[in-house]
Amino acid sequence: MSVSVSAFRWLDILEKEFDKAFVDLDLLLGDIDQDQSELTDEGRAKLSVLSSCFAQLSHKAQTISQLNAKSEVKKQQLRIEHFDVCLFRHRLLIFVQK
Repeated sequence: MSVSVSAFRWLDILEKEFDKAFVDLDLLLGDIDQDQSELTDEGRAKLSVLSSCFAQLSHKAQTISQLNAKSEVKKQQLRIEHFDVCLFRHRLLIFVQK
């Protein structure tokens, strides 16, 4: 389960870094002179596209991480079940041999 937990933590850190960089860029665009508003508008439009893409990518990564976490739990349950079956079979063989 540690892989899934670290994936969620990684995604959370990545989102915070993106948000900080986004705000910094937006503030930087706000410092551009009014006579270059076309540049500011174009830059903010590109930031909007980047933000949308990042949100979609983050959502997909989170979904994959959740599915991986569920798969890890299921795998562990199957291992325990397999061990129990093997132990039962071993005990049955010992019983039959007596």
